[in-house]
Amino acid sequence: MSSSILAYPKPELIHYIDTIRDYAKRMLTEGEVLEADEAANQMAYTRDFLTTGGEYGLTEKEMVGLVLGEASPKKRECGCPSCNARHQI
Repeated sequence: MSSSILAYPKPELIHYIDTIRDYAKRMLTEGEVLEADEAANQMAYTRDFLTTGGEYGLTEKEMVGLVLGEASPKKRECGCPSCNARHQI
């Protein structure tokens, strides 16, 4: 899979990504418990997102990365010459 879809998701995936990300943020970082109708909506969005993403050939790992990528901490650099060179590009 080329990385272009990961950098620039298809428009039909963006709504799913934003909605699922919002639910994830509320549950994981804010500790909220979703109401029954919200939980059903979250499950439906997730199911549709997985189906649509699969039709584009995305793996589950790539789809999780699209949703949670911004929530993941950035890799720490060790300070070696290679890492320092990447920062200068």
